[in-house]
Formats: sequence, C-alpha cells, structure tokens
Amino acid sequence: MEVGKKLHIILGLALVLCSSWAKAQEVQYAQFYNDPYQLNPALAGASKYNRIGLHYRNQWPGIKNNYKTYSAYVDKRLAGINSGIGLYVLEDVAGDGALQYDYIAGSYAYGLRVNYNQMIRFGLRTALAMRSINFNKLVFTDQFVRDNAPSTIEGFDNNQVSYLDFSFGIEYKLNKQNLRFGFAADHLTRPNQSFTNTKNHLPIRYSAYVLYDMVIKGNTSQKSSSYVSYAALYKAQLSWDQLDFGAIYHYDAMEFGLFYRGIPGLKAYKPGYANNEAFIGYIGFQWLNIHFGYNYDFSMSKLGNIQSHGAHEITMIFAYGFNPKRKKPKSIPCSDIVGTSMVKKARF
Repeated sequence: MEVGKKLHIILGLALVLCSSWAKAQEVQYAQFYNDPYQLNPALAGASKYNRIGLHYRNQWPGIKNNYKTYSAYVDKRLAGINSGIGLYVLEDVAGDGALQYDYIAGSYAYGLRVNYNQMIRFGLRTALAMRSINFNKLVFTDQFVRDNAPSTIEGFDNNQVSYLDFSFGIEYKLNKQNLRFGFAADHLTRPNQSFTNTKNHLPIRYSAYVLYDMVIKGNTSQKSSSYVSYAALYKAQLSWDQLDFGAIYHYDAMEFGLFYRGIPGLKAYKPGYANNEAFIGYIGFQWLNIHFGYNYDFSMSKLGNIQSHGAHEITMIFAYGFNPKRKKPKSIPCSDIVGTSMVKKARF
C-alpha cells in the first residue's frame, strides 16, 4: 500500500477514534535565524530598515500529500519611540489540501537600551488562526469495509475552526560581544482548536535561543571579513521538546552552514527510539540589499531520507526604506536585514 494512502487511513482513524482533533503539527522552520517572526515577537522592527521576508518549506517531498508551508512578513522600525511593528501571514497545507492552517498576525516590539552595550527588547504578537479539514480527501476504515466506497458514513460537527492566538517574547543583546539571548511563549491563552463540540486546547509552546558571532578576520561589518555564527534553539510543548543547533561560516557575501535537529544520547521518547531527526545543510548569499538562504534537511528519523526525500527550505529578505536626506551608505549590515546578528553586510 502506498505511503500516501496509509497517511489518509491514519488521518481518518484519528478522527474516528478521537472525540476531538489530535494535536496538529506545529509549524517550524529550519532557518529560524532567517525568520525573525517565527523566532521571537520581540524582533518586530529590529532592523534599521523596513523589511519584506518570504519563506517556503517543502517537507517530505518523496511522500504523497506531504507538508508545504508558505509565509511572508513586512515590518517597520519606529525609531522615534524605540519600537517596531510588523505583519505576518502563513499557510501550512498537508494531505493535498486535506488539512490546512492559515495564520495572520500583527506584532509590536519595544526596545529598552540599558547602556551603550546592552539592549532588551519586548514583543507581543496577536494573531487570527484558522484550521480547516476536507473530509472528502481522507479515507476512513468504513470505506474499505464497504468495498472501497467513495465516501464515509462518519459524521462530523464542522470542518473549520478559528481562534485568537497570542505570543510574547523577550530578547537580551550584548552588542560588543555579538551575543543574543531570547525567550518566547506561544499560545498563551491555550485556544480551543477542536473540530467537534469537545474541548481540545492548544498547549503553550516555550522556546529559548542563543546567537553568537565569533570573528575570525576583520569584523562583521566589513565586506571581506570572515566569521562563524553559532546558533541554538530549544522548544518545548507538554512532553515534546526539540533542540536545533549548528553554525554558519561567513565570508564576503557567501554563507555555509551545518545544523542538527534532535537531542541524541540525552533523551529518548521511548526505549529504542532516540531523540534525533535531521542533519541540515545550509547555503546563503547576499546581493545588494537582498539576502537569500537555502537548506536541505537530511532525515535521520525512522521515516528515512530515501523514502521521505528530506525537506527543502528557501528564504528571501529584502530591505528598503532608506532616508534620502542621509548620505547613501556603501553597504547594509545584513544583521540589520534579518534582525539578528547571524549574517553580515550586503552591498548596494
């Protein structure tokens, strides 16, 4: 039996056996360092420039009806009040449209400068989330019992649910040391995401990260400098947790990175099942005031990379909105483009 059909059966069984829809997969990106809105609400307007960002992920392309995620954001720094605002939209589709998650959010962040070297940012995100399911694209057990009937006899209350979702974040930055620490909490009000009349509250997800640049030659603002950016992101939700960690080497406009997702050797969800998932190879480059990034996830899970074909992910960030009264700079720090200290200057 093909994997896509197995997936349909599993989804159908989940709906038949459960009084409410099982916990949906949380949307996540491997390039968390290139997506400030997924990383932390406190990064809204963190750049000196206005930004437009695009993000695409194709997970398990070797499996029929796999996950595809699209997102975009625009933000603006409000320097006069030490603040930033942003708008974020996301769509996550699975099962050839059988399951869909849409999300639109607005963010506000405030920066508090402790001294010349230290900055603390606080952020709040308010979102409208919508989940929908197309039962006609799922296969249920009763259809096999009835000689592969074209439709199920199971009844469901509705195929769509919407709710408000709130997130909070804080980031502490040491400019001289090129070091950042951040913390965020999502689903603060634990909204009900059930497709039925029963309650199924979305649990709070916590995340913490650290970003650090180690200069090898020059500094992170020089065109011909070289340095290594280290990054680690830990996420936890109920009994589930995950750690992403790795490094990116920067030279001129090019970036090469390697990351690992999982907690091998330290934790196993059950005997014989190690907490490891993927190696992630990354390449990026900058052209003028645009930053591009691509990564490939090499799956280490039981699903296997040969069967799933891993995952592909692409990002693009465009910086704009310079003050025409000021002298045009020779380059834009790409750390200003993405809102983190992970990447360097880009030329005009």
